[in-house]
Amino acid sequence: MQLPPLTGQEFPDRVSQLRTADLLVLAASRFWVAHYLDPRGTSERWREGFRVAGLEQSTAEAFDALFSAFAGGATRAICFHCPASPRLGDDEAMLIQAIAHLQRGRETPARLILEAWLAPAALRLALAHAQDIASAMADVGLRLPQRGLDSSTLADFFTSNHGLGLVH
Repeated sequence: MQLPPLTGQEFPDRVSQLRTADLLVLAASRFWVAHYLDPRGTSERWREGFRVAGLEQSTAEAFDALFSAFAGGATRAICFHCPASPRLGDDEAMLIQAIAHLQRGRETPARLILEAWLAPAALRLALAHAQDIASAMADVGLRLPQRGLDSSTLADFFTSNHGLGLVH
């Protein structure tokens, strides 16, 4: 299942072009996945970013639970680059966008993004944890910019591809 491509004008493809809030989500994601794939070779560095950003430990726990839902409930591979990669992947950008939507109270497009990746039970858990992360980040001033695909484009894409969010 392929999400529609993000355009370079709307969502940068280089990590160096991202803002602080984007970088927190991206770095935590990449380090979480690296640790998951090789727990002996990496530390849980992803937690450090939350502490430095002034976020409560509960936000790091919500992030861990979100990624545990990805690891256990994915219906397709979700691609995260290695921590040192200078490029931003489409799945990475879509996760950032999902959290940005949640910061603005737009659950439907965030749900559509997560539905493309997760089985229904994992989706319910992931959406709740993503909302906790989005709210906590907004509370400390880490607002994610809204870029990329807008709500109507996402809705059109998912509703025009019958069955795309219904993978079990």
